[in-house]
Amino acid sequence: MRTYKRIKKKDLKKKIPANQHITYKRIPTQQVEGDTYDLKGRRILKHNKQWSIALEKTRQYINQFIRKGNRKHILKLYDKAAPI
Repeated sequence: MRTYKRIKKKDLKKKIPANQHITYKRIPTQQVEGDTYDLKGRRILKHNKQWSIALEKTRQYINQFIRKGNRKHILKLYDKAAPI
């Protein structure tokens, strides 16, 4: 059995040491025909576009499994992910 350390208010008020800070730098971007690109020419996607691409790739992967006849494998994965 795991024991978890409870987070207290004093822990939240502590200042984070400098070596634990996550530094973010602003990425210079350019707009081309309604899309945003960084200076290396890579397209920057909004979170909803990234999500829709990920869902589409997942659908393709599942459809590929079904076409190959691995339906039992898919059903096992589905049962583990969403038990009724």
